Amino acid sequence: MKGSSSKPRQNFQVRNYDQKKTFKKKILKADILNEARERQHFIKKSEKKRLSKAAGKQRWLRKLRETPGVHNYNKNYRKKTGR
Repeated sequence: MKGSSSKPRQNFQVRNYDQKKTFKKKILKADILNEARERQHFIKKSEKKRLSKAAGKQRWLRKLRETPGVHNYNKNYRKKTGR
């Protein structure tokens, strides 16, 4: 039979939820997974710059949405109107 042996089966302890949670927090804080994802493929410097600029813009727009008050942020604020 497949998988049968004369040895008794060992009882493995399952880690409790708190240990998993702290491990995940440590991994996220150390930024290990993000670094591994970044190193999977080569990204040109110009592409990195474009992505970081877009991410910064998203952060700024999110901050504007979350802060109370009236914000007159227009997407095309440099365009002249009424020619």
